Parts: sequence; C-alpha cells; structure tokens
Amino acid sequence: PDAAVPNLPFLHRALLLPLLSAASAASALLRLPVILSSSPLRSRRTLPVPVISVGNLTWGGNGKTPMVDFLARRFHAMGVSPLILTRHRSLLRDVEIVMVNGLTPWGNTHFIPRGPMREPLSALTRADIVVIHHADLACEAQLETIARTVQDSGTTCSVFFSKLAPSHIFEVHQPLQRLSLNVLDGMIVLCVSAIGCPDAFIHTVREISGIISTLSTLRSFFQL
Repeated sequence: PDAAVPNLPFLHRALLLPLLSAASAASALLRLPVILSSSPLRSRRTLPVPVISVGNLTWGGNGKTPMVDFLARRFHAMGVSPLILTRHRSLLRDVEIVMVNGLTPWGNTHFIPRGPMREPLSALTRADIVVIHHADLACEAQLETIARTVQDSGTTCSVFFSKLAPSHIFEVHQPLQRLSLNVLDGMIVLCVSAIGCPDAFIHTVREISGIISTLSTLRSFFQL
C-alpha cells in the first residue's frame, strides 16, 4: 500500500520512482484503446438486434463470465439464440451492465499494471445496471459503501446484487455427467484455481465439503 512507502528501506524507495514512472507509462498505453473507443467522435456500428454489454472496471474476479452465462441461458430458455462477442467497443450497446467485485471492488484504486483498475470510476456513468457480485461474502457495510461510491460517480443506474450458487460438479474427463454436491461431504479438498477472486471460490468449496487442505495462495501485485 502507498502508506507503507515511507517505511521501506532507502534502496527500495530509490527504485520506486522509476518503477512507478514505468507503471504510469504502461497504464497510459493500456488505457489508450479504452479512451479512443469511448470518444464521441468515434462512429459506432449498429446491429439489427439488441446488444447487451457485460463489462467491469477492474481486472478479473467480478463475475462477468457467470453473468454472461446466466443471461445466455435465460435468453435461450425464452427462445432467443444469443450471440456472444468478446470485442464490442465499436458496437452501439442497448444495455450496459457493469460487474463489481463485492470483496475487492476497486483494489488499490491504481490502474494496470500498478493496480487492477482498467477504467476510472467515472466510466460508471455509461452503465445502465451495476451488479455487485459476491454479495453474500461481503458485509453489509461494505456493500453499502460500494453502492454509495457508484451513486457518487454521477450515474443514475440501478444497482443489483449477485452471488454464485453451485448446482453440481463434474469430472474433467466426463464433463457432461453431473455429480451431486453431496459427493464432497467430509472429503478433504485441494483447491486449485486460476480465477480473479480465488477467496470466493475457496469459500464456496468450504461450504460444500467443510474440509479444505492447507492452502498456499500466490498474491498478485494488485493486492500488494
């Protein structure tokens, strides 16, 4: 954290300035495509079907993939065949949904690569809906603070809350065969994940099995 900088050894503090300068330059380059795509001077393509955008302001762990899966399944159940695109900045969107991680909403508030932020909080003004994910794992005060930050950004969007509720598990070699969650009862489980918010995943597994083996978590620089 920035508050710990004065307590660092002199050599570390001497190296910090060039590193932060390099991080700022890299951050500006990474944000340039976002800034250009958001420019009112850039033309947007209009598709003959409604377009729903599901995005986030921070890097990973916001529940974007589960939300896209949820919406796609709902539309499919309604008889609508959704098309999922990964590049949408040039498209005119009918609805913009922004996912926020209820556990670590803005990280250390710095931009990539110094932190997890991809866009500033002011980008929330483009949102029609904000969904605070992992709401069941965050305390009420934390959720209220996030909701207040969203409102203070100047947006008039609706705020919703979401959580993950596992329904079944499957073996890697038999993905179509669904197994009941009860098969993990009393078992010692080793959690291995490569997702943006491993703490939420570990919590979910602990609720299912109750027993988790010793964990060694690698923290990214976003959490330093």
